Formats: sequence, C-alpha cells, structure tokens
Amino acid sequence: MFEPPTAAYGSAFASVYDHVLPQGAEVLRVVDGLAGLHPGGGLPTLELGVGTGRIALPLSARVGPITGVDASPAMLDVLRAAIDTSGADVTPVLDDIRTYRDEQAYGLVYCVCNTLSLLLDRDDQRKVIRHAAEALAPGGVLVIENVHRDNILALHRGEQQASYLVPYPGQNTGLLGFSNLGPDQTVWQATHVWFENGTATVFSEICRLTTPEEVDADAAAAGLSPGPQTAGWEDDPLTGTASMFVVRFTKRT
Repeated sequence: MFEPPTAAYGSAFASVYDHVLPQGAEVLRVVDGLAGLHPGGGLPTLELGVGTGRIALPLSARVGPITGVDASPAMLDVLRAAIDTSGADVTPVLDDIRTYRDEQAYGLVYCVCNTLSLLLDRDDQRKVIRHAAEALAPGGVLVIENVHRDNILALHRGEQQASYLVPYPGQNTGLLGFSNLGPDQTVWQATHVWFENGTATVFSEICRLTTPEEVDADAAAAGLSPGPQTAGWEDDPLTGTASMFVVRFTKRT
C-alpha cells in the first residue's frame, strides 16, 4: 500500500486535530472565501488533503458536493463519522494528492492549511498543482493556502531552533511547539505537544517552506492564470509578517 508523506502526519494528529484547529471564526473566513470563489453552474468541488473535514463539511452546505482526498486512514475515519452524523455531501477518498485524478471536471479545487508544504520534494508539489489544473473545468479556480516562509524565519530570529506556547480557552489547555530550521532554511520541522484535560499528545510535522512565487510559477507552467496573493482570506495585502499566504488561479476558458 502506498505511504505518502502525509499519511504518518495524519495518524499522529487525527485524535486531536479538531481540538488544535477547532471550528470557529477562522473556519468561517475560509469557507466564505472559498464559497465566493466557486464559479457555480452545479460544478463539484475537490479538496486535496481533506483531513477530518474541518473545511469541507461546512463548505459543502454552501457549494454542493465535495470530493475530499487524503492519504491518512485515521483522518478519514474521523471525517466519515462526521458525515454519518451531519449528512454532509462530502465523499472521502483514500488516495495520494500527488497523483489523484478522476473523471470529474471541478469548479473549485483547493489545498489549504499548509498541506502542500508537507510534500518535501519540489517535483511532488509541481505534480499536485499540475493534476489540480487538469481537474478544473474551464473557468474553474484553484486555491492554495500555505504557511508563509518569511513569517517562520522571523519566528526563529536568525536561530536554528525556536519554541512557543499558544494558550487555548480552558484550564491547562494549550499547544507547546519546538521548531527547527534546516541549514538552508527551506525545511522546517516542528514538534507539538497538545495539553488538554490532564493529558499530553505529541505530534510532529516536517514542511518544505514553499513560497508564493514558487506556487505562481508552478500554476503558470500548468496553464493557469494568476489571481491575487493575500495574507489570509479577507484580502489583506501579503507582507512578510503574514503567517499564511493565499493564492488563487483560474483555468482559462
């Protein structure tokens, strides 16, 4: 059985994913942004790296059917349970986002929450964007949301290692992170400890710090037309202090 780089990440993270990244105002901003970019016309939507359905579940109520691809059986188990409860029009697919393709033409394809950077090989990232472009219907939109490299470098302040604590509502609940930069400052490894109700869950991620310019180049090579680059989902200009970048592309009609 295939074992994409994101599979192990999902196995370690699935049990606490919806606690660390809960539903709330940020999810609503993402859903509003994606729904506003969907071209309509009854076209379906594809999420690359659907995870537990944090975005797909509420978005499906706005745009209709969503196919959600993920390499992690553990993440998809959580998603299936949520679909059984909610009846959301989301179809989970266990597959590799680097190579996934079906016969549908999608109005919207999106890859958010730094999923693209979990692929450490530059060519693998190109494959994802090329296959996403092929999956789009004419006039369809591709959206990528990723960690902003400049912000991670600023967090480290010139040092190879950094640590941080993010408190959450509730007593003794929070996220402790230990961050490490590779020598060329393109690979970022973070180990997180999630504290909740007297328990601690440890999970790690390794990312390639992908830039907006690289994603732009890959999308152009795949025949897509560029849209705006923003620092999140409310059209704020992209600056070096932004924690995430969002880029949008359209398939020519």
